[in-house]
Amino acid sequence: MCDSNSDLLPARRRDYTHSYWKNCWRRYPDDHSPDILCFESGYYGLSFNTADLTTVQYKVMEDDELSYTDVMSFDNRGRMDGLDALDFVVKVVIGCRTYRAKSAGLVNKDTGLCHGRLWEAGRIAQHYELVGIVLEDTEKEEGETILLKCDASIYVVAWPQEFAISISIQPLEGQTWEDGEAVISLTLGDWTTQELFSGPWESNESKEVTLTCNVVESYSLLTSAESIKVVNKGTPTESFDVSYSKHFSCYVVDIKNPTRKFAVGYTDIRDADILSVQIDNNSDRNMYVPIMFFMRGPANPTGLVPMIWVEDGDEYVPSGIPIQTCKNWHYKEMGNYLRAYTIIPTKPGLENNFEFRVYYGFYGPLCSASHANLSLVGYNNNNLVGRWEQLAVGCFGETFCIDIEMCLTSQTVTDIRALMVCDKNKWGWTNAGWGADWLCVYDDMGRKLLLGGVKVGYLSQGPCLTEVKYVAHYGSCAEVHMDATVHTLRTNDYARTIQKIRYDFNTRVNFKDEHSSTSHGSCFYRVGGCAGWEVALGNGDGMLKNIEVPEKLQVGEFFVSRMKMTGPAPWWIAFPESDFKSDQKGLGIAWKCLIIRSFKSEIDGVIRLAPKITLYARQGHEDGTFYVDALISTNGDIFALSEGDNITFDVEFVTFPYTAESYYGDNAAFLKHLQECPKSWKTSLREATENKIVAHVDGGDVISTYPLIISITASIVKLEIIRGVGALPVRFENLISKRYELVDDLQPGTTIQWYETSFRPESKTYQMAFNLLLDDRDKSSWTFLMQDVISGTV
Repeated sequence: MCDSNSDLLPARRRDYTHSYWKNCWRRYPDDHSPDILCFESGYYGLSFNTADLTTVQYKVMEDDELSYTDVMSFDNRGRMDGLDALDFVVKVVIGCRTYRAKSAGLVNKDTGLCHGRLWEAGRIAQHYELVGIVLEDTEKEEGETILLKCDASIYVVAWPQEFAISISIQPLEGQTWEDGEAVISLTLGDWTTQELFSGPWESNESKEVTLTCNVVESYSLLTSAESIKVVNKGTPTESFDVSYSKHFSCYVVDIKNPTRKFAVGYTDIRDADILSVQIDNNSDRNMYVPIMFFMRGPANPTGLVPMIWVEDGDEYVPSGIPIQTCKNWHYKEMGNYLRAYTIIPTKPGLENNFEFRVYYGFYGPLCSASHANLSLVGYNNNNLVGRWEQLAVGCFGETFCIDIEMCLTSQTVTDIRALMVCDKNKWGWTNAGWGADWLCVYDDMGRKLLLGGVKVGYLSQGPCLTEVKYVAHYGSCAEVHMDATVHTLRTNDYARTIQKIRYDFNTRVNFKDEHSSTSHGSCFYRVGGCAGWEVALGNGDGMLKNIEVPEKLQVGEFFVSRMKMTGPAPWWIAFPESDFKSDQKGLGIAWKCLIIRSFKSEIDGVIRLAPKITLYARQGHEDGTFYVDALISTNGDIFALSEGDNITFDVEFVTFPYTAESYYGDNAAFLKHLQECPKSWKTSLREATENKIVAHVDGGDVISTYPLIISITASIVKLEIIRGVGALPVRFENLISKRYELVDDLQPGTTIQWYETSFRPESKTYQMAFNLLLDDRDKSSWTFLMQDVISGTV
């Protein structure tokens, strides 16, 4: 990836990729829409209809000046329309017979669920596998069907300026293809490749052939893989092999069980893996080098954040170079691993020095925040392997999971866990009850509308403030458009997941309080509670109502229906008296709270600025208690939404320890609060009101108050913050370089050391995110200012 531009930026606007299924991943039996797997970059569009692999849709994209996030919008999805049909010929010649790939098989034959396995997805590269490839004899008699008895997959790895298609094939178990040559060929348009293999070919032998498709003619690579040198800084004698992989279409750094001088696994990992990366660009031009850091045996896979740091004078600093976090702990054949894809910019004729770092439990004194694409390959016998999003604060177990394609379940939010809560052992997994959901609306048959066309934009995957954007549609006919942004943040008290969501209705959709085997009742957001006798509802002033759960309920009964949340925002729903009814096996447990920081509905032209809340019994227990769910709803006289209606809201999902004894973090202010208010709705009120941030800014504009996002307009920014608990996430945008610093005015000359840098190529500006501990400070003041720019740094 060469560039004649003299400005060497951390990333270029068109260097992005997206992957998505055009229709719904999960489908009902009467939905016969095709499985179309789409790849989209700033340079090309590519799609596969898995039912017909003899043709591929493809087009080179002109520069339409759209960015990574721009192309997610439904307004811009037309750029993938009108792709050209190209013959796609995958042939295998065995003996005197020639077989051609016709279609892919189902991942799960019992459910009829989709044809592909997602290995990795992110901002830089996509990696999918189409399974059960059917290869049919091309010279069969009319009416005959002669298939090659084999186990075959087609893999696609898509980068911004090129993609690679591989076929992996082996005889079925017990089969042997005898002596003679086997020929495997792939052709797509003008691209073609062919390889010969000598027999015999046993069933335990897998052979692979890769077709590399360079979309951009000037795409080029380093002289050799030897131009990249990677050394463990903790053990300088330990170096790692680098090779070029046709399958992955990039350089792969093989990092297998690196030597570490710190404890690994479920403990408080406060150290990082730090690897020195030297890239020799022997060309006469800037070059952007595609690399995948393949780490087998990360110190803990549950919560990790890879970063690229760059040499800056006599130190290394966060570079802003995008790197994607893809991992898997389900695939036993490979063990726990991280695949971190990136494109590293290099200058010609120089040693370009970087560091590849992986942070785990802590980033500085606070627990790190991470949002990863977690592969499900290897989970559940490889039957349900769509896109799974896993968030963690620290590396002590996940804190929030999003099943955004509904591949395992028919809801979006699954595992919900807590931070630094223990029963017997510290630094381990926890439980806060399972499940929540975004939009729940149903068709005329009472079936929930499922998500499809899911595009994901990974803008930051940690470690200070994550930001991941989702754009999708509900229903096979795109009845509703959804746009959501999710954050989690670095902290030392409890886990928070911020979700900013908008729904736009494109046609009439039922909205009714009905419970059945397929329906939990319509809502804009559902909080899956735990068993208990009380639910607390409140606002910015305090408690609105402590609702006792009736003793005599039927499963599915709505005992609070569309109650208006009055008074000032933020409103909150809390379950401090909840209980668990299953064996937790020593896991620390916590209770849930949903804080609604803002809400706006526009239905039939009427704007409403406060939500309604419904409570119902989802599940009963032998002792007479119920799992109680809370639904964010609308007015009681509205039973359908129509074209033009829209809903926008910001919610914060929080998990709290029950008591001070179960919390082992080092936030003294929070510990004191727990000692004074165990199992109390007051903990919800504290979070809701104290993080209703008031910020006064001189030299910038406030874009958002929580997280606090400021677009700077001057080289020196003065910031005053009223209130705040925990580690407030603050991000400064519109920076002309990465050389800024943040100073606490109480400690002049002392800069905040731990921060995250990102780069927005569409505006050629940087962003820097910090986490400010504000407990016990009613008011704080800060100065954000630019350092002297060192000419020539990235």
